Amino acid sequence: MSRERIIERERRWALPVAISAFLAVILFFASIPIEQGAVEGTGTAEQLRALDQNSSSLILANVVRSIGLLLLIPPLYYLFEAARARSAAVRGALVGFVFLGPVLFAAQNIASGVATTNIASDYVQREPELTVPAPSLEQFLQGVENRPDSLEQVVIYPDEDALDAERIDGEVFSLNYPSDREESIRNALEAGEVDTDEDTDGLPGDLAAENLIDNSDARQTIAGLLFPALLAMIVAVVYPTLHAMRVGLLTRFFGTLGMAIGVAVLFIGLFGLFLWVLALGLVVLDRWPGGRPPAWAAGEAVPWPRPGDEPPAQEAADDDEDEDESVKLGAQEENPHAGRRERAKRRKRKRRS
Repeated sequence: MSRERIIERERRWALPVAISAFLAVILFFASIPIEQGAVEGTGTAEQLRALDQNSSSLILANVVRSIGLLLLIPPLYYLFEAARARSAAVRGALVGFVFLGPVLFAAQNIASGVATTNIASDYVQREPELTVPAPSLEQFLQGVENRPDSLEQVVIYPDEDALDAERIDGEVFSLNYPSDREESIRNALEAGEVDTDEDTDGLPGDLAAENLIDNSDARQTIAGLLFPALLAMIVAVVYPTLHAMRVGLLTRFFGTLGMAIGVAVLFIGLFGLFLWVLALGLVVLDRWPGGRPPAWAAGEAVPWPRPGDEPPAQEAADDDEDEDESVKLGAQEENPHAGRRERAKRRKRKRRS
C-alpha cells in the first residue's frame, strides 16, 4: 500500500476510532457507581443480601462495562494496522488477539455478574440452614481446650464482640461474647493452635457466606475463564503498542507506558488501561499536547534514534549549517577580499542613515 493510501485510510478512520475510545472510557467509569449502588454493606453476608435485592443494577453495571470493553477493539485494531502498514515485522495473524482479548474479558465480566446474582439469591434462600445453633461461650472454650482439632477455622470480629467458627464437618456457627473475654478466647485458640483470623470490617455470618461463594461451581468456572481473558488482553495491548513504538507512531514514553499498563492488568485491573486508551484517542485525533510523532504524517516508519544518536531533525539542521558554512568558506576562497568589501558596504550604509 502506498504512503498516500495509508495516510488517507488513517485520516478517514481517525474520528470514529477516537469516538470509540472515548465512549469506552465513559462506559467503564459509568459502570463503577452503578455497581457500588448494588453492593451495599460491609460484611460479605450483608452484601449478598443487598445484591439479591439489587440484582438488576449489578447486571446493568456488568453489561455497561462489557460494552466499554468491546469498544476497545477499534482503537487497538487501528494501532495494529497502522504499525503493520509501516513494518513487515508485524505478524498479521496476531491481530486476532485484538478482538479475542476484549471479547473474552466482556464475556467473563457478564458471566461473573450472572454468577454473583445467582449466589446472592441462593444465599438468601439458604441462609437459615447455613449455620447451626452456637454453643455457650464456656462450652466453646472447653471444646477448644479438649478438642482443638475439631475446629477448621475461627474468624474473630473484634468490633462486633463476635466470632464465626467452622467445624471439621463443615458446620458453621456464630458466637457473641463479652468484650472482656476476648483476650481469653484468643489465648485459648492460640494454645490449641486453631487456625484463627481477624476481620475488622466483617460481621457475624460472613464465614458461612464466604464458604457458599467458595464452593459455588459457577463461581469457580467463571474464575477459571479470567486467566485466558487476561492473557489475551495483555497480548492485544502489548503487541501493537510495541511495534507502533518501534516504527515511530508512539513516543518511547507513551509506548513503554502502554506496555507496562497492559501487563499490569494482571495486578491492578482495567483502570489504567482505559486511561491509556483515552490518551491514545487524543493521539489518533492529533489532539495530544506536543502533536503526533512524525510517522503518522509520513505514512511510513520513522524510527526513533537510539540513545546517543542525534535526532533526524537536528542532523538535518546541522547539515544545513555545515552547507551554509561551506558556501561562505568557498566564497571567501574565491575572493579573499569579499569579506572586507562587505564590511565596508555596511559602514557606508550606516553613514548614510
